[in-house]
Amino acid sequence: MARAKAGRRAVPGQVLGLALLPFAIPAGLTVLLALTADWPRDIAPGSGLKLAGLGATVATALVAWGISIRGQEHPRTRRISALFCGMVALLAWPLWSVGVLPSVNGAVLRDPFEVEMLLQRTEATRQRRSPDYHHWAWLAAPKEGGGLPSGRYFIPETTYDRLTAERPATVTAEGATGLLGAVVVTAIR
Repeated sequence: MARAKAGRRAVPGQVLGLALLPFAIPAGLTVLLALTADWPRDIAPGSGLKLAGLGATVATALVAWGISIRGQEHPRTRRISALFCGMVALLAWPLWSVGVLPSVNGAVLRDPFEVEMLLQRTEATRQRRSPDYHHWAWLAAPKEGGGLPSGRYFIPETTYDRLTAERPATVTAEGATGLLGAVVVTAIR
């Protein structure tokens, strides 16, 4: 049997297991919010929460790293844990940005508004691994600074059917500012 080199120490499995926390926390929160939250979470194009998601990712990674190295004095173990926590946290960034934070943002809405927008076209795209479709409306803001930017908006199938049949030139989009500052689209009529 081969002996390990004298200067090398194996990184404890507990350290690497705890370093998975930056992914496990937002994944668990996303599932929990998907099952329990019924408030609106459709944010307007361009008013995303990517920077806030990055902040949540970094904070979670630092906390997980601190937990994973608790009681570990070997510098190599600390470095490997930091590297692993960082890599796992980058995988979790989209979970924060499009999973947890839009749900939290839609929990409290303030300053509701309505905006007339130009309907450019409607679109239906197939859901992955499903016979069902996602329905979209491409809307253009008639002027800049109108509350909602131009872009592709998610709409319910009934709204899609009505807009496709009627083909109106303009639609009314309702929105509000969410808890985290991103604009939430509450309805398109």
